[in-house]
Amino acid sequence: MSGSPGTSPGAGTPTLDDGGFVPLFDGVCLAGWHTAPRIDGAEYPGGPSVLELFDRRSAPFGEARWGVGAQCRWRNIRIKEL
Repeated sequence: MSGSPGTSPGAGTPTLDDGGFVPLFDGVCLAGWHTAPRIDGAEYPGGPSVLELFDRRSAPFGEARWGVGAQCRWRNIRIKEL
């Protein structure tokens, strides 16, 4: 793919958003997307799965994954079908 983060083909120079960052995606094209796997060290080639992150009873970590009584909550989460 061509382009760099914050640009779309023919868009010209990337622009900063209100927070002073160059957005990776502009909502029009996926010029900043790459298919390289995410690596979280040798334990998780390609990154951990959702169950590995949020299921605190699964092997190999069991109860040691989270602190005693710890919870994960999402507020105002929305799923948008593309």
